[in-house]
Amino acid sequence: MIDINDEPPTVETAADDAPAAAEPAANDAASEAAPAADAPASAPAAAPAASTTADRVAPGGSGQILREYWSGNPGESVSDFRSTLSKLGAPSGSELLPTFEGPSDFGDDYAAIMRGYLYPPVSGNYRFWIAADDTAELWLSTDESPANVAIIASVPEWTRQREWDKYESQQSGLIPLEAGKRYYILAYHKEASQKDNLSVAWQIPGGPRGILEGQYLSPPE
Repeated sequence: MIDINDEPPTVETAADDAPAAAEPAANDAASEAAPAADAPASAPAAAPAASTTADRVAPGGSGQILREYWSGNPGESVSDFRSTLSKLGAPSGSELLPTFEGPSDFGDDYAAIMRGYLYPPVSGNYRFWIAADDTAELWLSTDESPANVAIIASVPEWTRQREWDKYESQQSGLIPLEAGKRYYILAYHKEASQKDNLSVAWQIPGGPRGILEGQYLSPPE
């Protein structure tokens, strides 16, 4: 098993968009309703591909990613959760999910981690997005080792489910990945109250933005 209790290094994430308004105090289900899934027309321009279709490899993932959660954890600061993780003990529960997306309206005052291995299908430059309520961070390793993770995107305040472009920090820069290799990836998530969600999307070179699916993921060993 991979030790998640070691605090990973902190790396600043590049910013691209202006932040939106803060979360309203009222629990307005309509205001935080999940928008429709991204259409290819609304997706950002595709990242430059370094490989052709002939270089594409079969998905190497097992079809699942691990989610662990800690109940009874007040506050909304994901950085506080990450820095005190080693003191929290065993998680309250865990589950294997088919996409890099946690449940919605799971509860209040909890913290969660989704983690596993990422298998790029083609070599080239990738981009990632994260959306969450209340706050979250997305970390990616330069290889399969958790020791080499760095933060690539974050959610400073709440977003709706799959609302990818509310804050500049939600989007990563272009990240070169190599087909045939696996990369350790994880997301820290913190929820205080009202609505809650966590989603991660990516853009394969030459393709549209879309939710990160299980065929490109596998849980930790």
